[in-house]
Parts: sequence; C-alpha cells; structure tokens
Amino acid sequence: MAFWNRKAAPAVREQSHVYAIHAGEVRAITDISNLDDLLTGYTVNGVPVGSEAALTYPASAACIRLISTLCAAVPLHVYRRTGDDSRERMREHVAENLLNGFASPWKPSDEMVREMTVTAQLQGEAFAKVVRVRGEARELHPISATVECDRDTGEPRYRVTRANGLQEVLRYPDVLHLKSPTGSAPAQKAASAINLGLLLQKSAVDLFKNGGRPSALLIFKKAVDPDTARAVRAAWDEMTADEDLAGGPAVLGHDVSYVPLTLSSTDAEHLSNRKMQILEVARHWGVSPTLLAELADASLNNSEALGRQFVTFTLSPWLDAWRGAITRALIAPEARADIYAEHETAALQAADFKATAEALKFLVAGPIMTPNDARGKLNMPATDDGNALYPVQGAAPVAAPPTP
Repeated sequence: MAFWNRKAAPAVREQSHVYAIHAGEVRAITDISNLDDLLTGYTVNGVPVGSEAALTYPASAACIRLISTLCAAVPLHVYRRTGDDSRERMREHVAENLLNGFASPWKPSDEMVREMTVTAQLQGEAFAKVVRVRGEARELHPISATVECDRDTGEPRYRVTRANGLQEVLRYPDVLHLKSPTGSAPAQKAASAINLGLLLQKSAVDLFKNGGRPSALLIFKKAVDPDTARAVRAAWDEMTADEDLAGGPAVLGHDVSYVPLTLSSTDAEHLSNRKMQILEVARHWGVSPTLLAELADASLNNSEALGRQFVTFTLSPWLDAWRGAITRALIAPEARADIYAEHETAALQAADFKATAEALKFLVAGPIMTPNDARGKLNMPATDDGNALYPVQGAAPVAAPPTP
C-alpha cells in the first residue's frame, strides 16, 4: 500500500488530500474511516481489523448479509399519480429498468444493490455513477468517491480518483448517493463490540487447541531447566501416545506429581459472554436476535412479532434511504410531484398475510375503506366499480333511484 499527498485545485477548495493505492485502486483518505476500510485483511494479534472484522465476526456478518440481501430482493416500482387518488405503474421508467434488471450490461441490479448496501454498512455511504446518453440515464456504475460540499449552498460534489491518478468531479444529479439511515456506518459504531466478540472467539480457539492452555501439570519438587523440561514433555507425549498404553495409567518418575486442569467457574461463563456479544452487535444494527439464530428466548409469537418489527424499524429505513437516492438521481425534480418510487414489501410480510387480509376485509365492510383502497395496500390495480364504500353490515341496502 502506497500513500502520497496532493492539494486540490483552488477552484474547488484549498484542501489537502492524502491518496492511497491499494489493490490496484486509488482512494482519497479524508478521515479515519476511509483508512480503516483500506486495512481490510490486516490482523493484530490474530484478530482482524477494519472492515474484515465486521465481515469475519458471525453476528455482524449475519446482520450485514440480512439487510443487504433483503434490500436487493425487494422489487422497486415507479408510479404516477392519477385522478381520484389512484396511481398507475410506469413499467418503462428508467428507474424500473435499472433497479429491476441490469444496472449495467455486466452487473445485475440486485448485485449492485447488495454490494452498495454492504459498503454503506461498512463505511456509512456508497456511490454509483449515473452514465447518461443524450441526457437519459442508461447505466449505474459503483464507484469510490469523496464528498465536497459548497460552503455557501451546501451542494455536494463528488471527487473520483481514477487508477491513473487523474480526478473527475461529478455533480450531485450524476451520482446515486446511498447514506446509512443511522447517520454513520453500523460496523464502525459496533467496532468495540465486534472486536470483543472476536477476542472471545479467538480465546475459545486457543482454549481448545493444543497449546491454548495445558491439560495438566507435571510438577517437580526441584527446579527444572528448559532442556530437561522439553525432554520430559517429549517423553510424556511419547508414552501417552503409545497405543499399548493409551487409556491406561501413566508411570511417573521420582518426585513428579500429575495435576489435571479443569474448567473453572469463570471459564464456564465464557459461553454466556459470547451470547451477550451477539446481543450487543445486534443492537447496533437493530436486528432481532432470533434472526441471528439466537433462539434462547424465542417463541412462535415473539418471533413473528420481532420479524415484523425488523421490516418496520430496521429494513424500512434502509429502503427509504434507497428511495431517496434513486429519486434524486433518476427522477427529474419537476416530475417528483407526480412520479415516485416505492418498494414492494408485501412478500416480506407474507407470514402475516392472513391478519392483513382480515383487517382489510373488516375496514372495507366497515365501511371505512373502499375496495380500491384495500387493493392499493396490496399493490393491486384499481377496478372500475371499486371506488364506492360498502354499506354498513346489517343495514338495509340503498334503494335504487327511480326510473324516469
């Protein structure tokens, strides 16, 4: 990894940048979080640091995988508002094509969404360049960029450094900018909890492998020099490994005592400590422990409730962040009053579909909602005769108007 310093052009801002070449890519280092990301793959005392730590620890890796894969799996639809509070789907809109098909000729949309969501969880934000042809968006290319805001207006600009060292500054309409809804990278906020979990994991490995801790002590009444200790250890290993002696009593020499070591009460708490770290990491992401296969207190009722809470309180903010980024980059400002994007999350709530159907049936028969209102909740098209309220159940039907 190589570093060098360079000043930005005065027309942009008098600011010093530090750049690094890592894995064939030029990156601008603006704060410690960028440097932390470049340390992926490095270890300190056998424990990963940087982004590798969050992707290595099972609890944080499961949170990242769960959120990123579901964001990629949820379809995005673009609608146009029409009269009578109805809407129609715009299947040919550029956002529909780029987010439900291929973001570029070589990258499927779900792959791009998943990768950018993972990056936003690790770094706090992710970027994709909008490639336009004659003013129309045609492709989305994930990029690494640094954000520079105008001091007077706050308008962002995005500085991209290419592999050859040349720089390109993009305006905000040409960049799909996904920000973490928590305001920062969950992986960075949870760094201490992740590192403690990795240390507990490493201590468990050291505990149960040869050399992690001795299984017993051979105690001599007199001092033993290192050479003698190694010779005694080799002789002990050779004797206990003998097939004829395996499982039988061991014969010790003069003035030698054998003391086996057992797990103490503190060691027995090791498993409880590891379970607590799963909960600590899950809190940073807002993910239910039941979704991380921590089923100690799980039941059928609370698992379903926690699953619904995950969609409402954890996944929905990420989908909102995606909609905001997509609207800014792919829907013209003058069209946003009538055109909007929306994710279809009905499939994620399929387990509770029966309750949803019963509630809608009650509201339509109330009469509180029209059939078309209920169909809209299910992302179904309106019908011609579905805009009238049903009469109250048990009430006399409305008399037909007299024939002239």
